[in-house]
Amino acid sequence: MPWQNALRIYALFGLLSAWLSYQLPRQRLSSAAKSPASPATAEGDRRNGARYAIFIALITFISNGTSTHLPEFISHFGLPVAVGMLWGFGQTGARLGEVLAGPRVTSLTLTRFTALAMPLCFLLGLSSTTFAGCAAGFVLGYGAINGLVTIVKATLPLALFSAESYASRTGLLLIPGQLMAAVSPFAYAWLNHRLGIIGGMWVSTGLTLIVAGLALAMVREAGKAQDERNVEYPAAAVDQPIAKNNLAEE
Repeated sequence: MPWQNALRIYALFGLLSAWLSYQLPRQRLSSAAKSPASPATAEGDRRNGARYAIFIALITFISNGTSTHLPEFISHFGLPVAVGMLWGFGQTGARLGEVLAGPRVTSLTLTRFTALAMPLCFLLGLSSTTFAGCAAGFVLGYGAINGLVTIVKATLPLALFSAESYASRTGLLLIPGQLMAAVSPFAYAWLNHRLGIIGGMWVSTGLTLIVAGLALAMVREAGKAQDERNVEYPAAAVDQPIAKNNLAEE
């Protein structure tokens, strides 16, 4: 099938999604009056909001740039382009594993795991200079990470902020990530041209270390907020199981 037909099919699915979204009810739900947040809570929300926006923007930059130039990375190590299918296997397998794990995996736990796995995965990719087979492991592993990131993106705000402000706050904080999605393919093309494939991988590895640091900071602050809330309101829980926050579909 020509690639033009593939794009037409993709466009039709986009139109179908738009039509289904248009059918959703439009009424505004009433909400109970909320007391204003304390200065400490408001300051924590601002810090976590900035961290979350940068966290998602960097992940989007790395993921989109890497996936766009994935065939170039694979061919650089002499592997068949079909190895790129491992990305999809990893992505699907990771999401299936998260579903099977159910409430045992919380959004904060998944955020910590995903962020720490990113630099390790890129170090595996850098090992491809010694063992070409590591490139296949990188494709599979980062595909899995990319699948988990979509879940983290949707569920982490529920652990950081109030559920009432989820839609408005998350929509605003995801804007930098959307901008990075548009910029990253061109940025990675420039990086690969100037620094080579391996040089671009080292840049990505450095960025993933920043991502890991941001994730650990958010998880730590959210954990402290949860402890404080549980002392005041024992029945409350900030870090809800992901199974109850079924918002991970893109």
